[in-house]
Amino acid sequence: MNATASHAGPVTPRTSIRRVYEALRHASAAERHLRGVSPGPGELTYPQVRALAALANQQQLTAGELARSAELKPATVTALLDQLEDAGVLRRTRSTEDRRVCMVSLTHAGRELVQRRYRAWQEHWTRRLADIPDEDLETAARVLNEIAALYEAAPDELSDGD
Repeated sequence: MNATASHAGPVTPRTSIRRVYEALRHASAAERHLRGVSPGPGELTYPQVRALAALANQQQLTAGELARSAELKPATVTALLDQLEDAGVLRRTRSTEDRRVCMVSLTHAGRELVQRRYRAWQEHWTRRLADIPDEDLETAARVLNEIAALYEAAPDELSDGD
Protein backbone atom coordinates (compact mmCIF):
# COMPACT_ATOMS: atom_id res chain seq x y z
CA MET A 1 0.00 0.00 0.00
CA ASN A 2 1.44 3.42 -0.83
CA ALA A 3 2.09 6.07 1.84
CA THR A 4 -0.70 8.36 0.71
CA ALA A 5 -3.32 5.63 0.78
CA SER A 6 -2.23 4.34 4.18
CA HIS A 7 -2.73 7.76 5.82
CA ALA A 8 -6.02 8.54 4.16
CA GLY A 9 -9.09 8.71 6.37
CA PRO A 10 -12.09 6.45 6.00
CA VAL A 11 -13.55 6.41 2.53
CA THR A 12 -17.19 7.39 2.25
CA PRO A 13 -18.63 6.09 -1.01
CA ARG A 14 -20.70 8.40 -3.15
CA THR A 15 -24.43 7.79 -2.95
CA SER A 16 -24.47 6.64 -6.58
CA ILE A 17 -21.76 4.04 -5.88
CA ARG A 18 -23.73 2.78 -2.88
CA ARG A 19 -26.83 2.51 -5.09
CA VAL A 20 -24.91 0.50 -7.71
CA TYR A 21 -23.57 -1.79 -4.98
CA GLU A 22 -27.08 -2.34 -3.56
CA ALA A 23 -28.51 -2.98 -7.04
CA LEU A 24 -25.76 -5.51 -7.71
CA ARG A 25 -26.46 -7.27 -4.40
CA HIS A 26 -30.15 -7.39 -5.34
CA ALA A 27 -29.33 -8.81 -8.80
CA SER A 28 -26.97 -11.39 -7.28
CA ALA A 29 -29.62 -12.46 -4.76
CA ALA A 30 -32.20 -12.75 -7.56
CA GLU A 31 -29.84 -14.97 -9.57
CA ARG A 32 -29.15 -17.16 -6.51
CA HIS A 33 -32.92 -17.48 -6.03
CA LEU A 34 -33.31 -18.45 -9.69
CA ARG A 35 -30.70 -21.20 -9.21
CA GLY A 36 -32.82 -22.72 -6.44
CA VAL A 37 -36.22 -22.57 -8.16
CA SER A 38 -37.72 -25.98 -8.82
CA PRO A 39 -39.37 -25.93 -12.24
CA GLY A 40 -42.47 -27.84 -13.16
CA PRO A 41 -42.33 -31.38 -14.56
CA GLY A 42 -40.41 -31.50 -17.83
CA GLU A 43 -38.92 -28.02 -17.30
CA LEU A 44 -35.21 -27.31 -17.01
CA THR A 45 -33.55 -26.01 -13.88
CA TYR A 46 -31.33 -22.93 -14.04
CA PRO A 47 -28.11 -25.00 -13.65
CA GLN A 48 -29.29 -27.30 -16.46
CA VAL A 49 -29.90 -24.30 -18.72
CA ARG A 50 -26.43 -22.91 -17.88
CA ALA A 51 -24.81 -26.24 -18.72
CA LEU A 52 -26.74 -26.61 -21.97
CA ALA A 53 -25.91 -23.05 -22.99
CA ALA A 54 -22.21 -23.72 -22.34
CA LEU A 55 -22.42 -26.89 -24.45
CA ALA A 56 -24.22 -25.05 -27.26
CA ASN A 57 -21.15 -22.83 -27.66
CA GLN A 58 -18.85 -25.84 -28.14
CA GLN A 59 -19.00 -29.05 -30.10
CA GLN A 60 -18.13 -31.06 -27.03
CA LEU A 61 -16.60 -30.60 -23.60
CA THR A 62 -15.35 -32.81 -20.81
CA ALA A 63 -17.46 -32.78 -17.64
CA GLY A 64 -14.79 -30.66 -15.93
CA GLU A 65 -14.68 -28.16 -18.80
CA LEU A 66 -18.46 -28.00 -18.72
CA ALA A 67 -18.47 -27.31 -14.98
CA ARG A 68 -15.97 -24.46 -15.42
CA SER A 69 -17.71 -23.03 -18.48
CA ALA A 70 -21.16 -23.11 -16.83
CA GLU A 71 -19.71 -21.96 -13.48
CA LEU A 72 -21.12 -25.02 -11.70
CA LYS A 73 -19.65 -27.41 -9.17
CA PRO A 74 -18.35 -30.69 -10.64
CA ALA A 75 -20.71 -32.71 -8.38
CA THR A 76 -23.66 -30.67 -9.68
CA VAL A 77 -22.59 -31.35 -13.26
CA THR A 78 -22.30 -35.11 -12.69
CA ALA A 79 -25.90 -35.39 -11.46
CA LEU A 80 -27.10 -32.96 -14.11
CA LEU A 81 -25.46 -35.00 -16.90
CA ASP A 82 -27.26 -38.15 -15.74
CA GLN A 83 -30.62 -36.36 -15.86
CA LEU A 84 -30.03 -34.70 -19.24
CA GLU A 85 -28.66 -37.86 -20.83
CA ASP A 86 -31.73 -39.81 -19.62
CA ALA A 87 -33.91 -37.07 -21.17
CA GLY A 88 -32.12 -37.46 -24.55
CA VAL A 89 -30.77 -33.90 -24.44
CA LEU A 90 -27.07 -34.76 -24.42
CA ARG A 91 -24.77 -37.70 -24.94
CA ARG A 92 -21.58 -38.80 -23.27
CA THR A 93 -18.88 -40.64 -25.18
CA ARG A 94 -15.47 -41.88 -24.17
CA SER A 95 -12.54 -39.98 -25.62
CA THR A 96 -10.65 -41.93 -28.28
CA GLU A 97 -7.34 -40.51 -26.96
CA ASP A 98 -7.93 -41.24 -23.26
CA ARG A 99 -10.64 -43.72 -22.25
CA ARG A 100 -10.79 -42.17 -18.76
CA VAL A 101 -12.12 -38.94 -20.29
CA CYS A 102 -15.81 -38.62 -21.07
CA MET A 103 -16.84 -36.09 -23.72
CA VAL A 104 -20.24 -34.42 -23.50
CA SER A 105 -22.17 -33.05 -26.49
CA LEU A 106 -25.73 -31.99 -27.27
CA THR A 107 -28.07 -34.22 -29.24
CA HIS A 108 -30.17 -32.74 -32.03
CA ALA A 109 -33.08 -32.49 -29.57
CA GLY A 110 -30.75 -30.78 -27.09
CA ARG A 111 -29.69 -28.17 -29.65
CA GLU A 112 -33.32 -27.43 -30.49
CA LEU A 113 -34.15 -27.12 -26.79
CA VAL A 114 -31.29 -24.69 -26.20
CA GLN A 115 -32.35 -22.60 -29.20
CA ARG A 116 -35.96 -22.41 -27.91
CA ARG A 117 -34.83 -21.47 -24.40
CA TYR A 118 -32.37 -18.88 -25.75
CA ARG A 119 -35.08 -17.24 -27.89
CA ALA A 120 -37.51 -17.18 -24.94
CA TRP A 121 -34.87 -15.67 -22.63
CA GLN A 122 -33.88 -13.11 -25.28
CA GLU A 123 -37.54 -12.11 -25.77
CA HIS A 124 -37.97 -11.79 -21.99
CA TRP A 125 -34.93 -9.48 -21.68
CA THR A 126 -36.02 -7.45 -24.71
CA ARG A 127 -39.53 -7.02 -23.33
CA ARG A 128 -38.40 -6.13 -19.78
CA LEU A 129 -35.72 -3.66 -20.92
CA ALA A 130 -37.65 -2.15 -23.85
CA ASP A 131 -38.18 1.23 -22.15
CA ILE A 132 -34.53 1.74 -21.25
CA PRO A 133 -32.62 3.79 -23.84
CA ASP A 134 -29.71 2.06 -25.60
CA GLU A 135 -27.20 4.56 -24.21
CA ASP A 136 -28.31 3.66 -20.66
CA LEU A 137 -27.94 -0.04 -21.42
CA GLU A 138 -24.46 0.61 -22.86
CA THR A 139 -23.55 2.49 -19.68
CA ALA A 140 -24.92 -0.36 -17.55
CA ALA A 141 -22.85 -2.89 -19.52
CA ARG A 142 -19.71 -0.76 -19.10
CA VAL A 143 -20.32 -0.41 -15.35
CA LEU A 144 -21.00 -4.14 -14.91
CA ASN A 145 -17.79 -4.99 -16.77
CA GLU A 146 -15.89 -2.58 -14.52
CA ILE A 147 -17.46 -4.22 -11.45
CA ALA A 148 -16.38 -7.65 -12.74
CA ALA A 149 -12.83 -6.30 -13.13
CA LEU A 150 -13.05 -4.80 -9.62
CA TYR A 151 -14.01 -8.22 -8.19
CA GLU A 152 -11.29 -10.00 -10.16
CA ALA A 153 -8.63 -7.55 -8.92
CA ALA A 154 -9.93 -7.36 -5.33
CA PRO A 155 -7.67 -10.06 -3.81
CA ASP A 156 -4.54 -8.25 -5.05
CA GLU A 157 -5.77 -4.71 -4.39
CA LEU A 158 -7.06 -5.45 -0.89
CA SER A 159 -4.00 -7.33 0.35
CA ASP A 160 -1.72 -5.64 2.87
CA GLY A 161 1.26 -6.30 0.64
CA ASP A 162 2.78 -8.73 3.16
